[in-house]
Amino acid sequence: MQRLFQGLKMKDRHFSIEIAIFLAIGLLALWFIALMTFMENGKNHAINLAFVSVLMVLLIGLTRTLEKYKYQGYFIAFAAVMIAVIGYFRLSSFFIHTEIIFTLAIIGISARWGTPQGIFAALLAALSNGLLLTLYEGLGVDFEIFAIGGSFFASAFIVGALSKQREAALKSRADINEELNRSYNETLHALVKALDTRDSETGGHSERVTQIALFIARQLKLDEKVIQEIQWGALLHDVGKIGIPDHILRKPGKLTDEEWIVMRTHPLVGYEMLKKIPFLAPSLDVVLHHHEKYDGTGYPSGLSGKAIPLAARIFAISDTYDAMTNDRPYRKAFYPEKALEEIQQCANSQFDPEIVNAFLNAFEQVSNPTSNELLDQNSKLFGKNETTFPSKNQIR
Repeated sequence: MQRLFQGLKMKDRHFSIEIAIFLAIGLLALWFIALMTFMENGKNHAINLAFVSVLMVLLIGLTRTLEKYKYQGYFIAFAAVMIAVIGYFRLSSFFIHTEIIFTLAIIGISARWGTPQGIFAALLAALSNGLLLTLYEGLGVDFEIFAIGGSFFASAFIVGALSKQREAALKSRADINEELNRSYNETLHALVKALDTRDSETGGHSERVTQIALFIARQLKLDEKVIQEIQWGALLHDVGKIGIPDHILRKPGKLTDEEWIVMRTHPLVGYEMLKKIPFLAPSLDVVLHHHEKYDGTGYPSGLSGKAIPLAARIFAISDTYDAMTNDRPYRKAFYPEKALEEIQQCANSQFDPEIVNAFLNAFEQVSNPTSNELLDQNSKLFGKNETTFPSKNQIR
């Protein structure tokens, strides 16, 4: 409860920072509109204001476009100076406090970059205006010029500081999420071990197929979101077997047709168990569809081809390989070569041929592994595979 409260506080703080910035910009916009309403040549004011506004939008856009380049700071600083100079000449005859307009541009720079770069651009822009005032009005560096420079500096520093505060808050939030993810991970692994204990003939199966599925996913170069779905779905794929009677689940021989009907309900049972638990949503595709076949003859939905979720298509291969390379009461384990041959023969019928090819290619890196050896190899290649748990905006 305390962590939840802290998370809400951080969320409110981010919300307040954004609202404050937008409110300040909105009030300045209203001020401009009011000035144009009560001054002569309102059309000219609007044209000049639109001209400078376009320049400011371009400046803020440059911060996104040029941020990947080494010398982007110099380009943005130069653009800030040019906008300040052009803006001064375009607007100084209409507004006494022209510097307020340029403050908007500096707010955009500072909020996008953070304190150091925002201050750098702000100082250059302020100095350029100060020089213009000195030359244009024939005055020395008086209080007004310091005020102009000060307004740039203050706006850059304040908004930049808010950006740093937000960055720190997000880092703290990330630490909390990491701790929650670790708790989720440990909880689910404990649940999986309990399930494997109940079905003693397939003990360790969930952990093994998870590692194999992750191995395939890495070979396919999938993004982390899909890999998360595969990991959690693989771990929980057989959770529905909780609803299968012991005399069927633990039967030492082959099942009868009637018993198979009961056994085939476990994907739906698992889906119904998990669908109302938000943080387990990524596991649902594998839990529900891991017995679908590429040609549409699988269960429970009879899906075919690409209609079967990608995570389930990947898992189906890892599940079959593990089942074939481990002993069962009714048969001995296949040699890896035989298992690979069987999987290859079932491409286009039981399995997605593209994923089969990726799976077979992966075996070129390790020679003839059993699923346990593959688990060890996968751990060496990818560490412990403690994939981070998805946040709310990642859950579909």
